Amino acid sequence: MLTTATQLPREFSALANGRRICGLHWGHQPEALPTLALHGWLDNAASFSPLGARLAGLNVWAIDLPGHGLSDHRPEPGSYNLWDDLLDILALADALGWERFNLLGHSRGALISTLLAATMPERIARMVLLDAFWPQPVLAAQAPAVLRQYLMDQRRYTSKKLPRYPSVAEALSARQKATGMSAATASLIVQRGTKLAADGSVTWRSDPRLTLGSAFKLSREHSEAFFEAITASTLILLAEDGYARFDGGEQLLQRFGKFDYRVLPGGHHFHAEDPQRLAPLVSGFLTAG
Repeated sequence: MLTTATQLPREFSALANGRRICGLHWGHQPEALPTLALHGWLDNAASFSPLGARLAGLNVWAIDLPGHGLSDHRPEPGSYNLWDDLLDILALADALGWERFNLLGHSRGALISTLLAATMPERIARMVLLDAFWPQPVLAAQAPAVLRQYLMDQRRYTSKKLPRYPSVAEALSARQKATGMSAATASLIVQRGTKLAADGSVTWRSDPRLTLGSAFKLSREHSEAFFEAITASTLILLAEDGYARFDGGEQLLQRFGKFDYRVLPGGHHFHAEDPQRLAPLVSGFLTAG
């Protein structure tokens, strides 16, 4: 039998709002409160594989968010704003019989986690956010321009094509070049996130609409209101060379005071690149409650 330190996941799928949500499950402690892991933009559940295999004491469910990995795409003209995922996540939790659960979010998944914990606090027990905690704010005066860009992007969507590559190796190289992640981490995401096209080339499974602009972006005041509403015990782990340490972010965390946050060595995908360092912090925090 595999030990918890090297446990392999099992594939699972469930229906949420009539669409299939797929993912990976590490049942280190099947009776423990479920921990729902939400990945970053254009990643998939496999980005949690190095960390999920090491989260002793937890019952971890990493999903492919809609439009990513093996999960269904949204029907047209559906969009992929951050809040669009909330109803699907709640429907999935209901389908799996979870009244309360933990959240483990990376990047875009961390932003989704923040919104969910703030708006449905009765459903969320504890939360860990990895290299993100709120979207970089925009000025309210920019709202018309943001919405205009969204409308223009949506109207041009039919002409948008995903890139194709002659081989998986070429797709892997492109992913590394775009993100700076290691070959090992990129390989996990590429294997789950690509498919063969009819002409024999390799292309992405993700919905092209994920690359379109959002209809609305949060101002600083919006984000602070969501932070105020969070009641779940929250640990925020930021990467020293990651994406989340923009101007004013850490000062905001210090001002609120109710969040435990730390800055760790590594880049944006540090949870996959250095799981040995993060695993004790994540499992220790989520099992403390």
